[in-house]
Amino acid sequence: TVSLVKYVGTFSSIVSSTPVPTAPVITAVSTGTDSIRVTWPAVAGATGYEVTSSLFEDFSINSITTVTTNLFALSGLSTDVPVYLKVRAYRLVGTVKVYSAVSNTVSVKPVPNTPVLVGTILDYQGIRLTWNAILNASGYELYEQDTETGDFVLVQDNLNLSHTENGLISGTIHNFKIKAYVLVNDVRIYSAESPVISLSPVPSNVANFVVTLPKYTELSLSWAAVNGASGYENQRSLSTSFTSPVTITVEGSTNKVDSGLLFNTSYYYRIRPYTTVSDVKVYGAWTTAAVAKTALETVTGQSAVSTSYNTNLISWTAVNG
Repeated sequence: TVSLVKYVGTFSSIVSSTPVPTAPVITAVSTGTDSIRVTWPAVAGATGYEVTSSLFEDFSINSITTVTTNLFALSGLSTDVPVYLKVRAYRLVGTVKVYSAVSNTVSVKPVPNTPVLVGTILDYQGIRLTWNAILNASGYELYEQDTETGDFVLVQDNLNLSHTENGLISGTIHNFKIKAYVLVNDVRIYSAESPVISLSPVPSNVANFVVTLPKYTELSLSWAAVNGASGYENQRSLSTSFTSPVTITVEGSTNKVDSGLLFNTSYYYRIRPYTTVSDVKVYGAWTTAAVAKTALETVTGQSAVSTSYNTNLISWTAVNG
């Protein structure tokens, strides 16, 4: 505008655009020796999706499947043979499909599923590993990490679903991983490796931990012996949180009388075993808390004896406190 007069330039070239769904971003995984699954985040506004699958990277021969969810599964495939996949979303406008651009292309080979490795501590010198059976597996390779080199070394190769090691040094850390395999023309086709799990043999948990009342300011602790234990560590507290506990160490025995306590007071106890390796204590787990209250003992030894036609003599054992 100059002196209230508008001067107008020429119009730009004409451009046009048709709104279409965004292209999916897909991920594919093996779900077994003959199956795979491809997934993607749902595309806003999409009515459905067309999934193109092929055994050829250039999709020269392919199959197109329409789905309405953001998941597609294929089965009946050949083990270790790659499958190529791509997806495009569409939106129905009337009866016309408006397509997105084609997604990224992914490839995946059907292979055995990965075993889930579970570890159990047997006692202060023993550990045990178990894993689930994998469909069609020909065997499982279990590896343990060498503590000196850091390399994982094969320790078991068969169809067994467990592995046990005894005679270990208490407190030492042992790392394991596993993978399944299937034989195809005498060639091993492997699953992915499991996550590494760590196990350390420690004394077993204390069993039969009992707290009883022998006297009004004493509580008696007893428990079952633990194999390989050098001793036991008891803790006493006025709360289940064991804040500022009193620690009582016992060696060579499976009972302890805790004296000098406050009358009419609840005390919480827990216990754990330990074994000594090169002057270092290796502990087992704490038991759940046991609670007992100091109180007067129950009267015992009571008796009643007639002393005349209208008199009885009643007696009992004196109670401490």
